[in-house]
Amino acid sequence: MQKDLVWHAKPANGAPSILIGDDDYHSKGRRVLSHAFSEKALAYQEPRLLVERLREIKAKIGEAQDMTKWYNWTTFDVIADLIFGEPFASFKTLQHTRMMTHRTTRWARSRISYIFNNYPWSNSVIQRLIPGDSTRKRKDFQGWVHTQVRKRIERGTQRPAFMTQILANNGARDFALSDERIDSNANLMLVAGSETTATLLSGVTYCLLVRPDKHEKLVQDIRGRFEEYSDITLAAANEYPYLIAGTAVSVSHYPAYHSETNFKDADDYIPEGSVPDQAKYAEDERSAWQPFSFGPRNCLGKNWGKNLAYAEMRLVLAKVL
Repeated sequence: MQKDLVWHAKPANGAPSILIGDDDYHSKGRRVLSHAFSEKALAYQEPRLLVERLREIKAKIGEAQDMTKWYNWTTFDVIADLIFGEPFASFKTLQHTRMMTHRTTRWARSRISYIFNNYPWSNSVIQRLIPGDSTRKRKDFQGWVHTQVRKRIERGTQRPAFMTQILANNGARDFALSDERIDSNANLMLVAGSETTATLLSGVTYCLLVRPDKHEKLVQDIRGRFEEYSDITLAAANEYPYLIAGTAVSVSHYPAYHSETNFKDADDYIPEGSVPDQAKYAEDERSAWQPFSFGPRNCLGKNWGKNLAYAEMRLVLAKVL
């Protein structure tokens, strides 16, 4: 089934990413990009800095912190470093960088555009309603992505990262991504690997804090399992079943995941429901869990280290707790 292209705004540089490309381009382009998804890449960027900076701030001001901001700083810095070999430096300023703000502005514009694109006659109206600097910010962001990609190519570093693998495998099997398409896909990976992960971490943190029994169990389990902070690695967090369950059930396609047909106690927050030895939940329809979509166009990061998003979220959450 063809994707609803009305939803997607025309790329600022005119070149589509695999998200909105046709099936042939999507299949071949995805194959090129998939080489970037090695577990070693994220291991180089284990986000120790998040907890270190949180401790510094707590010692200085002792006030409650907006964890959504902290998680966004973490995920934007990590994914930018993985793609470009250069983080956003959010932790140095403890503020959203200009490019992070531009990224958010684009999504707000996309939602407005989708409504009006269903009624072509209204396009002239929408241009008057959208803030004048929105288009400029969108082009500014795409220009920044282009610059970062070019800098990454020119450095030629062999450090394991997305762009290293993409460039090394581009042109294999008689298919190559153009420079413009590399830019567009870097743009796609940047948002797919940042704001989405931060949103899930924020949701899990909220669910744990409003359910003290789950929070206490997870804290005690993590601190009992890992003797030292340095023991919490990507590989170790991925092998921890309760932490895996806690993140998995927090990503919801609301109707399916809150249906008693699929899950017992569907409206309750029960991380242990995903742990294999829980007989009470043995009849749950676990195949209904498809938070990263299903089929040939599912999330490219779904199978990185069994799941890129889960791997990063487990690691960050374990270190915070």
